[in-house]
Amino acid sequence: MAQIFLFTVAPDRLVGWSLKPTEEMRNYISAEEARLPVFGQFYGSVSNLNLEALIASEPQVIVDIGEVKKGIREDMDSIQNRTGIPGVFIKADTLDSYGDTYRALAELLGGPSSVRGQEALAQAQFCDRTIQWIRDGRKKLDPSKKVRIYYGEGASGLQTVPASSLHSQVIEEIGAENVAQIPITTGAGGNRVTMEQLFLWDPDMIIFGYGATAETVKQDPLWKELRAVKAGRVYTIPDAPYGWFGRPPSVNRIAGLYWLGSLAYPSVYEPSVAQQGLEEFYRLFYHHPLPKGK
Repeated sequence: MAQIFLFTVAPDRLVGWSLKPTEEMRNYISAEEARLPVFGQFYGSVSNLNLEALIASEPQVIVDIGEVKKGIREDMDSIQNRTGIPGVFIKADTLDSYGDTYRALAELLGGPSSVRGQEALAQAQFCDRTIQWIRDGRKKLDPSKKVRIYYGEGASGLQTVPASSLHSQVIEEIGAENVAQIPITTGAGGNRVTMEQLFLWDPDMIIFGYGATAETVKQDPLWKELRAVKAGRVYTIPDAPYGWFGRPPSVNRIAGLYWLGSLAYPSVYEPSVAQQGLEEFYRLFYHHPLPKGK
């Protein structure tokens, strides 16, 4: 998560990556940035941070951004003591916290009067405006007529993200409902479900990501019997350079609000306004035009 935030605001200040940039990501960074070392992750399902490589790159500060995890203070103190490098933690757990995240980054990167600080403040304001636009629209929705959405992942499309997961927040934020009102059974927030369960839910809309695409429904004729498929409301989550929805659950999800909002409730979240928002998001955060067809 921290890698995405820092990439959007200060790509030239990075001394390395927690994860190797994907081929898609390489379209958004310089050749020099693509050659930076990969240190590994401090948190996550694979905790493999290479402290020796990190120290050798001589960063001025180690920045972690994300949820306030249990023991975060002790963890940051530990890595600071082991490396001799100051550590900073910045909160970014919900979509409406991102404005504050960028304001904190503005302070870290020279203050609000610096060029980099002003860029971070512009990003903060964009996040705030987006959330306000979404919430103003949500007030116009009939809560008894929520669009019911199934979020499918994996090769079969039958891995899903429950409503209580961090990875589902975009659905709830736009005023829709995640049909998977079930407990999380894995640490990553993904649950295996059956076609029988999917038929019981019979969602109004299906979105696929993280290994699944709209082509998934062609693999099994049973999918065609679902209401969403019959209505043609099956979509693949865009993922250039990062998925717009929740893997990882970072600022890339701001793009997901525009995308999903305009698909679920086009009369409220007007597609033309959403398109303008996406174009501005790519310019401000990825320093790159919105890919054609997005």
